[in-house]
Amino acid sequence: IVLKNRTDDEGENSVAMPGRRACPRGRAKASQIYSAARIKYPMKRKHFSLDDPQGQLRGIDEWERLSWDEALDLVAEGIRRSYEKYGPQGILCGASSNITLDNYYDQNVCLLNALGGAVHIEAGTVSFGSFSVVETHMLGGWGQCANASTLQRMTSDLHVLIGGNWSASMGGYNAWTLQESRRRGARVIVIDPWLNQTAQGVCDWWIPVLPGTDTALMQAICYKWINAGTFDQAFLDTYCIGFDSKTLPQGAPSNGDWKNYILGTSCYDNVPKTPEWAEAICGVPADTIRALAKEIGETDIVDFYASMAPSKIPAGEQFVQTYYTMCLMHGGYGTPGHYFGRYGGQGGSSAGAMLAGFNCPVEEDPAAPLSPAGAPVYMYYPIPQFDVLGDSTEWLDLNPSEVWRDILRGQYGRDCWPGGQRKIDIHAAYFGGFMSSMNQVPDVMNAIKVVRGLDFVWGINPFFDSTRQYCDVLLPCTTMWEKPGRAFNGDYNSVTWFDKIMDPLYESKPEAWIAEELAKRLGIDPSVVNKHTDEERTYITVRDASYVDPNTFQFSPLLTVTQEDLDECYPTVNAAPQEGAFSFAELREKGLLTVPRVEGQTMLIEPYSAFIADPVNNPLPTMSGKFEIYCGVLAYMINSVGYSTIAPIGVYQIGDPEQQAHLDGEYPLRLWTPHGLRRAHSVNDEVTSLREAMPQEFFMSTVDAEARGIKNGDIVLVTSPYGKVLRPAKVLSTVVPGGCALQDGAWFRIDEETGIDLGGAPNVLEAPKSSGGGCQAFTANPVQVEKYTGSIKLIPDKNTPTVMPVGIE
Repeated sequence: IVLKNRTDDEGENSVAMPGRRACPRGRAKASQIYSAARIKYPMKRKHFSLDDPQGQLRGIDEWERLSWDEALDLVAEGIRRSYEKYGPQGILCGASSNITLDNYYDQNVCLLNALGGAVHIEAGTVSFGSFSVVETHMLGGWGQCANASTLQRMTSDLHVLIGGNWSASMGGYNAWTLQESRRRGARVIVIDPWLNQTAQGVCDWWIPVLPGTDTALMQAICYKWINAGTFDQAFLDTYCIGFDSKTLPQGAPSNGDWKNYILGTSCYDNVPKTPEWAEAICGVPADTIRALAKEIGETDIVDFYASMAPSKIPAGEQFVQTYYTMCLMHGGYGTPGHYFGRYGGQGGSSAGAMLAGFNCPVEEDPAAPLSPAGAPVYMYYPIPQFDVLGDSTEWLDLNPSEVWRDILRGQYGRDCWPGGQRKIDIHAAYFGGFMSSMNQVPDVMNAIKVVRGLDFVWGINPFFDSTRQYCDVLLPCTTMWEKPGRAFNGDYNSVTWFDKIMDPLYESKPEAWIAEELAKRLGIDPSVVNKHTDEERTYITVRDASYVDPNTFQFSPLLTVTQEDLDECYPTVNAAPQEGAFSFAELREKGLLTVPRVEGQTMLIEPYSAFIADPVNNPLPTMSGKFEIYCGVLAYMINSVGYSTIAPIGVYQIGDPEQQAHLDGEYPLRLWTPHGLRRAHSVNDEVTSLREAMPQEFFMSTVDAEARGIKNGDIVLVTSPYGKVLRPAKVLSTVVPGGCALQDGAWFRIDEETGIDLGGAPNVLEAPKSSGGGCQAFTANPVQVEKYTGSIKLIPDKNTPTVMPVGIE
């Protein structure tokens, strides 16, 4: 029995060599592993059979325990019938197809691929907002800029955070490094609807802004810079296209540049983007905007940072385009201290990076038949490339925002697609891969309608979460603590090792074993769905771990593995010793390897330094070879999908007129869904200690609460055009009036009589509409709130019993 888990407490804990401390979620991991929410045994719904599924009882039925043989036989027969009757186009897979991500690896996805594939929910993004397609075409590649290390961060004089809460939503020691930078004399500005934990702890100036309106604020800053001349014209002339008319690409309108747009003399509109114009949209006083523009513009060395959340709005590309344009106007990139980035980690531009190997070499797995070349790549390039696909019907992939309504109406896509909208006919679903698909994408109420109308729903998970509660047959899988050890990444400058901590609890089995047993019953060679033994997979994480030398910047093996290591740890693996920069034995003994770094001595790679030094011979992989403030390819690609329309520059727009009508009408508050310390997305919501420490409350401003007669702790009914949620109110003077929040990931619990969610799941309220490049518009969704006067008694989170399968001990 695990009694305690310990965090890293060795080392000097300096900026160069910080300790890797566990967050509250990591410290509470034992409580999750031993949670009452564990699925103990294979089981099925009491009233389910393949011949008479009685889907209307999903989510409310009792359960019956099965033996593993009974459960596997039943699932295999359900899969066989589904494929024979409907084919792969009739099977929904609620588990990631991007199985190169080792923490999501699920061999049962390989099983579905071997059977002909399944329909995924990946023609869009649930995490990266509107950043990925913009970065690809505007900057030359996804992730090219999010690379400032902790040591580099110390060289900035000012840090500007837009929508970021590093204390709760970024792993590791990021907020601490901001605090240290501030101690050394730097200033920190946080622009956010809420005086969050980071803003309270480390910022010098908090700018409260209405959710979803950051674009207008940044454009007003650019207006002030242009008029004051506090921007880097030489940088823009040398390294960018489209800031002004003289650098516009051929074929662009003569006044279609950024400068003309900001001054109100463009082909897009004739509205100067003044601080007064922005104040009416974002709620930040014009004088504050002027002061903000002055401080940023007159500070030479600035580190800009944006979270994903501000871009999760209708036509969110406008935010990303504007954000990067503002950063480029400030200039200085390729030299110390000048950085722009977004959520995605830190340390990548510091030589000495460590990378663990993947435990699932995806090239050896069955290909996903419904995802040919040009199909959306989940998160990283989430839109179809029609110039590659044409009107091909060989690909099928649903958008996360619209999946449930698309299934209900029997078609998806847009009329502008080659061949128009496409038919979809889903009759079965698999929910695995540690993902809670019904909980973590918008439109929960229609998700329930969809799932209750299917023929067969099976799931694999360690925990009886809100998605698994709506399955017909459940197979319990092991947690990471119950699987063989491996090397995996911490940040860019460390690699962690864990051994198997405990034997599988109850009757849980690894996903690999489940997939192999199902394959046998379906007439498939088990080695097709699981190419490697557990011993081989853990060895691959060691063998393929790599290291970037701080002097030569060359990749080489990270770990020295001796024959003695192989004999002891991997006796059945066909492997040879190797030389690396660090000892495998040391990694196993310590559990953590960290690159030695010395402030002022460790070699650092400045982002874009080669391009800045010689832009002719080191062009960016954009159409022009430069940063594209005017980016015609981006606009073409986004507009080809038809979710929303953008301009080649970051034109401010109301991306969804229907949403705006709701905000101007009966749903006047703007909801956003910040990450919190209680959960990692939906993970940990069943942990009682975290429930007690951080209840799921509805954050609202004192101004909005007083106007509605609501006091702190009152139970409130939150309503949107899509659903209703019951929560205790957290009334704060530190939330911007007009904004409100529910933290991401709470497990929904629907009261069957009223249809109200008692769990506080934000996706009950979120808009089921995709935007731009397939982005989910989580931020600034319209809601109304009122003091609840109904008959439901909402129990405090800490006293709410864990939902368990009725009928199973």
